[in-house]
Amino acid sequence: MANQPQSMKAVVATLRQENAPALLDLLELHVAVGEMELGAQSLSAALRELAGESAQLAASPALPPSARLHALADYARSASSTAEAQAAALKEIRRGLDAWNLT
Repeated sequence: MANQPQSMKAVVATLRQENAPALLDLLELHVAVGEMELGAQSLSAALRELAGESAQLAASPALPPSARLHALADYARSASSTAEAQAAALKEIRRGLDAWNLT
């Protein structure tokens, strides 16, 4: 019988049993992806707050250049959406890594 492809869980279990250096590489990737996910989530939250505050400033009658502030709010909302999409993608990558039973 030919060698059957192993699942990543099986590969990780083998690496763990052999105390293989590749396991450390996978763990470092796992941690890095988690940090990227948290960074993207933080960026998204900050941009969402900027969008809200910019919109409030733009609505103020005391500020004549409100069109600029509206544009800023639109840009911040767009950037927030982009960061949220990045965070979601990174979360899926990490979910996949978690399925390998690394930790």
